Amino acid sequence: MADITITAAEVRQPAQGKKTGVVKDQSGKSWLVWPDKLALIQQGGTYRITDYKTSEFRGTTYYTIVQFELVGRPTASPPRIPPADGSDNVRRMDIFICGAFNNLMANPNINPAEMTMMDMIDHLHKFKGAWLGVFGPSPLPRRVQAQPNGQVPLPLNPSGPTAHQNDDMNDEIPF
Repeated sequence: MADITITAAEVRQPAQGKKTGVVKDQSGKSWLVWPDKLALIQQGGTYRITDYKTSEFRGTTYYTIVQFELVGRPTASPPRIPPADGSDNVRRMDIFICGAFNNLMANPNINPAEMTMMDMIDHLHKFKGAWLGVFGPSPLPRRVQAQPNGQVPLPLNPSGPTAHQNDDMNDEIPF
């Protein structure tokens, strides 16, 4: 049997109740692989199959890799750079709010069992306001005066344009 060279286009762990995983090559052909060998195969890697077995079940031929060797390492995919247009701001705001709320609940000075639902909602609104005020589409000035009721005015649209997001270098220095 001649050696076969494949590039792993997809690597799938064994499905529940199955003993072997699957490697799909660049041509779409599926190869069964035992888990101990599957851990050595990476998507995008090129491998020379030196030994494989075939089996037939219900008219379908299955190919099981017995031995292989690495021929070419997988190429690294370029890192995903988040969009600069602010279109991902809602997700970022949600992550910030969840992190701040989790930290609040883990604070030893706070007893979550004593907090009412309205207390929790009030804290969530404050975290949202903090995010919008610092990172939102129209951040608040650095020195914000609270209104008489203690509330801070908040921008409403977290996914809008971010024109003033990087005003750090535009400080006015009085002489």
